[in-house]
Amino acid sequence: MTSGWFADRVAGLRADAVQADADRAVAMLDAVAASGRLDAPAVADFERYDDATREIAAVVSRRCLVADQYPTMGAFWADVAAQERGESTGTFWDTYDHGRRRMLERLLAQTYGSADAVLVNSGMAAVYCAAVCATDHGRRRLQLPARRYFETHDLVANVPLGQAVDPALEGVGFLEPITNCPTLDVNDPATLGEGLARFVVDNSMWSHAFPFEQVRTWVGGRPLLVVESLAKYVSGLVSGGVVYGDRGLVEAVRVFARRTGQLLQGSALAYLSPTDIRLAGRRVRHQVESGGTFADHVDKSRWSLLSPDAEQIRRAGLPATLGTGSLVFLRPRDPGTDCAAVVDRWVAATAGSAQPVRLQAGFGWPWTSTRSYGSDHLNQPDGPRYIRVSVGAIDPIRVKEQAMLLNEVSG
Repeated sequence: MTSGWFADRVAGLRADAVQADADRAVAMLDAVAASGRLDAPAVADFERYDDATREIAAVVSRRCLVADQYPTMGAFWADVAAQERGESTGTFWDTYDHGRRRMLERLLAQTYGSADAVLVNSGMAAVYCAAVCATDHGRRRLQLPARRYFETHDLVANVPLGQAVDPALEGVGFLEPITNCPTLDVNDPATLGEGLARFVVDNSMWSHAFPFEQVRTWVGGRPLLVVESLAKYVSGLVSGGVVYGDRGLVEAVRVFARRTGQLLQGSALAYLSPTDIRLAGRRVRHQVESGGTFADHVDKSRWSLLSPDAEQIRRAGLPATLGTGSLVFLRPRDPGTDCAAVVDRWVAATAGSAQPVRLQAGFGWPWTSTRSYGSDHLNQPDGPRYIRVSVGAIDPIRVKEQAMLLNEVSG
């Protein structure tokens, strides 16, 4: 088990609170530290951590303006330059540039190992901005695998990227390492064909546990943009997306996002913790371990554990140790099983425990969450019935308890 993750998280956020003069948040985090549960936190500890983050955000937000005020034009231009360098936390105009945004972007890039990064309003905004800019506003063809995340499928099928495709230009490959659906397709860049000059990779499943240079090697060293949703492993308190890459490509994304009003605004920036950014990789690896423990204790006579093909992962050159991140996909062996009813019973059965399972969309939460899937507008068109579990960054004993309770209510 990756040790000390939550203790380091609490200590880091406390330092952020001190820097922000958020005295209430300091006291709240001291109470969490005094609980004696830092090695095996309960959901209540995760919630108190989030409450402290909100308190810090409230203090920071009170100082935020859409446009800062200056005594002279000299002071205005000096702060504009400082904002571009990430040395000022202010903004001369929020949607154009913001010093705090630049500071957080540089920390994200440094932690992930890319040259630059840009923050936008959502994970799908990151996908769209990266696709538009990598394809030179649609002039380069966008090549995707047959199966992809349902929102990406909807985007490329229905939203034009700009200009008509120029067949003289090399194309752009877009893929996830492993498709976030029960088929768990392993996507090898080589299968997208020849003539691809650039790649866009959606790395939301693995986040900082699959660093930029490793992704670059995976796509053959070609120019690259990596996108992820902030709401997965970086912050569950704000919707946002990030695009990582080399400076030229990221700057093109920044300019496009600025022109179209998609840069993450100051009120949302206040909720992003530098500590959570620094710990994102450790957090994912912790949840990968927890997911493995959960899968080990699921009743295999009732549930098929869906997993990507190990030989395909090896051939594609993907890191086998990361599995499917925090995600566990379960398909009932009995075709008559009502997955929604099982989820309801499981959530109710865990309600009184220190680590209740939450019925919640999304994944990567610090606690364990789940929901059922079927033939509906939030699923792939073929709509298989299954349960997806996002296992939290919690201790192995509680992970086992959650799995055993699922076994009990599955009959």
